[in-house]
Amino acid sequence: MKPLDHLKKGLAILYSQIQERKVKLTAKLKSGRSISEADEEWLDGKDNLVDEERVVRAFENVSDYEQYIKQLSTEDKVIVQRLQDLAQVCGSDVAQAVLVKTSIPFAQKLVKKPVKKENATLA
Repeated sequence: MKPLDHLKKGLAILYSQIQERKVKLTAKLKSGRSISEADEEWLDGKDNLVDEERVVRAFENVSDYEQYIKQLSTEDKVIVQRLQDLAQVCGSDVAQAVLVKTSIPFAQKLVKKPVKKENATLA
């Protein structure tokens, strides 16, 4: 698998991890109810995947991944490592189910398609 695919897979997992909580908190806010300061900080911080998305997009036009990683800031290197770590889990059935459920367009391309086994016959 290409390094970019690993990063996209990690980002898809991150999205799925935050989605349920984000939906609940957003629904509370839309209904006019208040949320805790900690929840507000979470929505502005961990829910905000702008930096992760930026890093993944930057890799889309890179031909030499290893060289590009060396040029990244410390913060971006941490993001890359975090996404790669999440992607390593993706070999499991659970991770594949997460990717199937996500609505992120690139995640659907990363889902392993089931291989249909057929018996070969000799003519």
